[in-house]
Amino acid sequence: MDDAKMKRLSEIGKNTIAEALGMELTDLQEGVVKGRLPVDSRTHQPYGLLHGGASVVLAETLGSVGSHFLVADQGKVAPLIDELEREGFPVGGTGASVSMISH
Repeated sequence: MDDAKMKRLSEIGKNTIAEALGMELTDLQEGVVKGRLPVDSRTHQPYGLLHGGASVVLAETLGSVGSHFLVADQGKVAPLIDELEREGFPVGGTGASVSMISH
């Protein structure tokens, strides 16, 4: 990721659910955004696995970030349509996701 995009992500990510859950963006390239989320007391369900709602937050955030950079220079906002597949990540682990952006 280039420094300008990282700075912009840092600015728009303040005081959001992504920040509250400890989400980290790990890669941002043309059409692809990758990130991860700790599986800890903020994000697990009672059975010790990553909560489905936390998985959705991760997927929605990555998709939104990708969409933002796809159309922001045109002064537009992109709607997000996602399809989620998930697996159980245990407490102490990290849930990871990749968002493929298409237009």
